[in-house]
Amino acid sequence: MNRYDCLIVGGGAAGVGMGCALKDLGVGSFCILEREEIGASFLMWPEEMRMITPSFTSNAYGMLDLNAIALKTSPAYTLGTEHPSGEDYADYLQAVAEFKQLPVQTGVDVTEVRPLQGGGFELETSKGTMCASCLIWAAGEFQYPKLDGFPGAEYGIHNSFVREWKEIEGEEIVVIGGYESGADAAIHLSRLGKKVTLIDRNGRWMEKGSSDPSVELSPFTK
Repeated sequence: MNRYDCLIVGGGAAGVGMGCALKDLGVGSFCILEREEIGASFLMWPEEMRMITPSFTSNAYGMLDLNAIALKTSPAYTLGTEHPSGEDYADYLQAVAEFKQLPVQTGVDVTEVRPLQGGGFELETSKGTMCASCLIWAAGEFQYPKLDGFPGAEYGIHNSFVREWKEIEGEEIVVIGGYESGADAAIHLSRLGKKVTLIDRNGRWMEKGSSDPSVELSPFTK
């Protein structure tokens, strides 16, 4: 049985970022477990989707880049773009993991987590049982969409299943949800000449003056 001081489940921005932090802190025995490949969720983004937070050097904040997940790294410098695509950002995460020589195991599916008597955790995975004193869960929400949120939801398509917006058939489209993903879908579908209706419980595009990004759309999207 493989034993570690810490196991990180998920090889996205949070998982790779935590791996960098553990490396900087000198934690010797840890591992990042990823079911697919580093940055898999970003690779699932629709082709047209971009990061809403701009990437640029910003030393005043103590980081080289607002989208950086590790000190002394910068997606803007690495990728040469201000609003990275999902594929761009996955490339950045992979580059950081390689540069930092992070212990990453890909193709490992975690199927069960059990707390151990006396402390620690036992994980059942597709590659056997693993144990760790500390467990960091860094599996994002994008790969686990809620597909039954209301009656009839099965007749729509969740944006995590869209590879390119030009693949969507029909001339009249209804987008449910007016936050970043919904607004992004509406923008790209309308650019394709489709008649798009965007509906949202709160009408976030009407909000003004808040610095809380969970309340209103980003300036980039708006």
